[in-house]
Amino acid sequence: MVTRRQTFEALLKGEHPRSTPGFQELLKEAAGGCDPKILEDFFLCLNDLLSTLWMERGKKAALAKEMLLALLEENPQLTLQTLQDMIEEMRLDYRDPLVEVVCQASSAAPRLLSFLGEVVQRESQLLRLRIRALEALFMRISQEEAPRWLGSEAEGVLRFLNQVLFSLEQGSMGSVKNLYTGLAGKLRSIQRLIASTEAQERTDKKDSAAAEYRRILQLTQKALRQLALRPATSESIHFILGVLRESTPLPAWHPASSFLLGLEPGASKGDALSQREDPRTSLALIIDKTIEIVLFLAAISWSDTILKAGREEGPLGSPSNQALLEAVLLDQKYSPKMRSIAAALLFIQDYARPVFSLSPRVEFFARLFLLPHHAVAPGRGKDISVADAEEKIPFLLEALDEKSDFVRWQASQACARAAQDHPEWFQPGHYPKLLTLLSDDHPGVRLNVIRAFGALASFRDQEIVSVIQNISASLAEKAFGGEIEGNARRDLEIALGVGLRHLVERVDELQAEIHGLAERSKKWVEYVEKQTMRVGEEIHHEILNTLCGYLATAIDEEAYGEAKRRLDDLIRELRRIMNNLYPRDLEAEGFLATIRKRLEDAKAQSQKWTPGFRVEFDRSAEITDAEVAAVLTDASHLVLLYRIVLEAIINARKHARGTFIRVQICRPQADVLEISVSDDGHGNGGPFEGNAGIPLMLRRAQEIGAGVEFKKTSSLGGTAVVIRLTKSRSLRSWPDSRPKGGDPYPKRPSVQ
Repeated sequence: MVTRRQTFEALLKGEHPRSTPGFQELLKEAAGGCDPKILEDFFLCLNDLLSTLWMERGKKAALAKEMLLALLEENPQLTLQTLQDMIEEMRLDYRDPLVEVVCQASSAAPRLLSFLGEVVQRESQLLRLRIRALEALFMRISQEEAPRWLGSEAEGVLRFLNQVLFSLEQGSMGSVKNLYTGLAGKLRSIQRLIASTEAQERTDKKDSAAAEYRRILQLTQKALRQLALRPATSESIHFILGVLRESTPLPAWHPASSFLLGLEPGASKGDALSQREDPRTSLALIIDKTIEIVLFLAAISWSDTILKAGREEGPLGSPSNQALLEAVLLDQKYSPKMRSIAAALLFIQDYARPVFSLSPRVEFFARLFLLPHHAVAPGRGKDISVADAEEKIPFLLEALDEKSDFVRWQASQACARAAQDHPEWFQPGHYPKLLTLLSDDHPGVRLNVIRAFGALASFRDQEIVSVIQNISASLAEKAFGGEIEGNARRDLEIALGVGLRHLVERVDELQAEIHGLAERSKKWVEYVEKQTMRVGEEIHHEILNTLCGYLATAIDEEAYGEAKRRLDDLIRELRRIMNNLYPRDLEAEGFLATIRKRLEDAKAQSQKWTPGFRVEFDRSAEITDAEVAAVLTDASHLVLLYRIVLEAIINARKHARGTFIRVQICRPQADVLEISVSDDGHGNGGPFEGNAGIPLMLRRAQEIGAGVEFKKTSSLGGTAVVIRLTKSRSLRSWPDSRPKGGDPYPKRPSVQ
């Protein structure tokens, strides 16, 4: 059965996907308010393909933009809501190519630009939470001791930024151009603060964050300039997207980010004085406030509905409340984006407050949510390890059980890494949970779990081999008394225990497979039995009876030359039967030549009982083996198509009792291939009652996405079997092909 993802990939990789029946069907679904999951799956598939090399980059972006605008035109509310949910659920990241396509298309689509304004406003509100957490740190420090690192220039910049934000909150900011002019001077002051910080870091031998500060400052400066001159142009949108990509929940330039990664050489959590003297803390606050101003200006320039600055929605009203932050982090009812913000705020508190402590479970989930942001940050010293101890494995399994695709994907990556680095941490009781994830909807989760199983299986095998070798060494000494006997017995018990655990693991794996394949295996066994009977009957009637007769006649009449000729005929007949079982010539000679040969075989067989029996092989001149393969989504489907056509030929030969079989291959439409097997017999339109091959033919047709129709060829009762395939699949696969009643080619088949 073709999955929805495979259907979308086939659609997008085809020629002119914008005009294919599959995409037209998606537009109809969107217009009718389809299940948002269908649209989400399409966007995810499109995003993945945009990251590959299946098409030149410019063409890919143009194609994606065209399809996005078409969906927006059909149902703007559903399209924008789906994109918003994907961003909130973190199934789309600002670094993803689809988000870049959305930004490129927004300069030509006012509705899309307004949507971007709302997204930017939401990010501005979340950023405000981080700013409030830093401001609370400032207040605590100033009450104890005036921070020596906050010089007059930094104080002046912060005072100016606070005035701007206050004006934004009151709606009295004035002209954007005037604001940009005022900010330009302050940006130069920030540049001097960065240079001073860089010099101090070289003196203190700390890791330099100056490059990160300069990069984000340049982006904000360019974004401000474009917003002041031409706020709705593609250039402005491009720079704002760059700002969003850098301003992650815990960005690279933030001191707590380095603290989380453990990059502070020689620093300890209790070293509060060192934190107070760290000039990066003031710079982080200055840059965060600058970004908030830039994002808010973009939002009011693009969106129709704007809230006042500083008004954040959601449960994080108090960004310094540890109990509240932990509750949001661990509660699945909140979106992954909100939970990742809670994780960032927890680490800010952990960095800023020496008495602050996180429980192992809270720390695990906080690191898990921040994992992708540090994985993409340039110049990071090392990755975050979320499962860095055996005690963390239960938390890992808990995360693998979450509903969020984002959480399960991150957890599965951590699981694969832990299995490779420390397979001994995983116990047999953990395996059933991992097994259930082999059927997860997310392909990334499935892949990571398979990698984890590969590492665990290799480890267990090596463990068993090692114990057996130790036992062999002990027994080879032929000394079973005293301590050596006890060691050998202990090693044997360990081997038996490990072996039993190994078997239990395999049984668990096999049980899941057996349960899923039981029903299908039963059907295939029934089919094999029927096919065995059919082959047996052919060998009995066509070969053995004839062979016995030939040999008896040859012995009685000593006609050995005639016997040899007839034995050669029997050998050819045996080869025909073997070819029906396994079509070797299908690979060697191609589909069309093989079908023609089977038709000639049917003629030779039928002429024994019906002299003058005729066959005809008719195909359009433009149809080649390559054209036949083009309508199939997988190379393995060619054998299934061959067996469908062969079954129709055999039925016409054995059951129709006619004088003619015709195979016609044509293309009634540009993207449709039609294969018809017709006769002039007495089938009366079929199907042939009691024929065991018909149900299998229909199942095979369903598997390759084909429709099968049985119909009369004339008033005298001939039968035609029509197999129909389309080059570009519809979004919905063919339903169960029915021999009678209903339309075998429905306009809107059901989605898989």
